[in-house]
Amino acid sequence: YYKSNNNGWLYKANVSWKPLQNLLLYGQVATGYRPGGVNQVLGLAQALAYAPDKTTTYEGGLKTTLADGAFTFNLSGYITDWKDMQVSINSGSFLYLGNAGAARIRGIEAETVISPIAGLTFNINFVLTDAKLTQDQVPDNVTPSATTARAGDKIPFIAPQTVGVAGQYDWAIGESGKLRALLRGDLSYVGKSYADFRPNAIGYRQVGDYTLANLRAGIHTERYGVYVFVNNLFDTIARVAAGNTLGGTTETVTTVPPRTIGINLTGSF
Repeated sequence: YYKSNNNGWLYKANVSWKPLQNLLLYGQVATGYRPGGVNQVLGLAQALAYAPDKTTTYEGGLKTTLADGAFTFNLSGYITDWKDMQVSINSGSFLYLGNAGAARIRGIEAETVISPIAGLTFNINFVLTDAKLTQDQVPDNVTPSATTARAGDKIPFIAPQTVGVAGQYDWAIGESGKLRALLRGDLSYVGKSYADFRPNAIGYRQVGDYTLANLRAGIHTERYGVYVFVNNLFDTIARVAAGNTLGGTTETVTTVPPRTIGINLTGSF
């Protein structure tokens, strides 16, 4: 039989400082990992086990609230070092997992919440991400080729920017205030990324670079609610994954669900 053994330590440390009543500064460092294992594919040698991949993340930021809670602004930045990346290796007839290379992911996230009047809220969030290899990605027992991922290549399926905007208004119906109405709209943008590391790879396809809109309206009490929603309002064909069938040239594509209209019932008993 085949077996895999994983051991080690994970740690997390954080510090925060509140120089003002409405301002919080913080910093954090944390580690993580995914367990390794043994490939359960017929024809593979026992030696083709894969080790855990590990991450170390450094994060810092601020959180602030102004105008008696009517305005909130959060800002954070982070750097994640990713080592011994678990990657899918194509032998030409089957796929298996292995370890190769390292990467660094850097990001900035900003979020604003504005409540100009009672019941009305606007949310805006913005994310910038730079995710690149810091070492060539050449798995063990694999001969490097022209399509081998190299240091500096962008990691697939990670959009360099995402933006989200939402507005919601919740107001009372009638004098009692027990019955309320809600109207909400969401707009989100996902930037362009690719399904492989290098343009000469057979699975190199563009994904992302789309905008989606959702609407939601309904009535509710403290315990029950009835809502009508429309997801993907403009029926956008948004590609979130793409590639090729194993060992073939047939393209495979995954998109977000088409326009969906439905009713949502909520309740607590």
